[in-house]
Amino acid sequence: MSTSTWKLIDDNIVVFDKKTGEPTELKHSAIVNSSLTYKYWDYLAWSAASLKNSEVLSVGFGAGTFAQLLEKWGIPSKGIGIEVDPNYKELNDSLTSYKVKYCDFTEGLSQIHNNFDTIIIDVYDENGYVDAAYGVEAIKTYLSLKKDNGRMVIHCLDILGTLLAAEVPLPTSSSILSTMIQRIKTVTDEPIYIVPLWSSYLIWVGPPPKSIETEKKPVKWLDTFLKSRMIKIDLPEGPNISELAVPWTYLQLEKINKGILLDLNTFAPEELKKFNILLNLVGPILKVKLSQKEINSIKNSLFEINNDASLHAASFILATIGNWTDAFGVLEGKKLSNPRWMKADLYKVK
Repeated sequence: MSTSTWKLIDDNIVVFDKKTGEPTELKHSAIVNSSLTYKYWDYLAWSAASLKNSEVLSVGFGAGTFAQLLEKWGIPSKGIGIEVDPNYKELNDSLTSYKVKYCDFTEGLSQIHNNFDTIIIDVYDENGYVDAAYGVEAIKTYLSLKKDNGRMVIHCLDILGTLLAAEVPLPTSSSILSTMIQRIKTVTDEPIYIVPLWSSYLIWVGPPPKSIETEKKPVKWLDTFLKSRMIKIDLPEGPNISELAVPWTYLQLEKINKGILLDLNTFAPEELKKFNILLNLVGPILKVKLSQKEINSIKNSLFEINNDASLHAASFILATIGNWTDAFGVLEGKKLSNPRWMKADLYKVK
């Protein structure tokens, strides 16, 4: 994150548009006041929580939201953060178990010579992905710093997270997901998993996690929820999918996302319907505070659909209102299906 592009508003690090000076919808970090954020920071913290006393390398540390969550959960961890923006220093000084290097990620990585249990990659600026941080050479460096039984996790932001959450087939056109899988596979033959949230997903390289040892219901639910969404992934059979050209800006992703939805509408309208139903029901929960009546209406609609994707969404909504008994009960025996890929001749972004 470049300097002077954010402000702390209502405990969120809000990214501002450099040209207009106006706040955007992007939130880069948060100050943690409750057990869960119900956003992607939860799965970053979860990735470290299943290993006792995890030693963590965080590339794109920001305000250390994942580390704040681990402290809130009472799960010890320590490590090194790399963050380009020194304006975060005052916020991060309270995280005494993490040493944060304020520099470019390449410079920070060159100074590190020890190995880590968990390596978290979350490197964005106000324009989008910091492309070099997701390239093959960077991936080689990250994996060289990972312990044998450790994991590398990469936070990705694009529409494929929502497609996976809705159990909709994935495009065989160029995408961030297919590009990242190809790049990772050139470096390692370790298993690759994906954990979709809603508009984002976590790519996980390494052994799957063990259960988190905790008595805290929110953390137990999160562990159950995310493990039930964790699925092994590989590229589809057939011709190689070409890499997605850089830069991976938010504007480029918006264009690609629109193309995918147009193709769904043309070639698989029933799949688009599934996508839209989930988006319309879960979307409001993620953006604004709803009344109990509105929440109940959404929850009941998801129960009526009664498939694994909708029941996962219902569990998520029950968790946001602290109904842990039902949030757990809905998840029992429910696991997202393995990713499907559309046939290449039926699903291509123009």
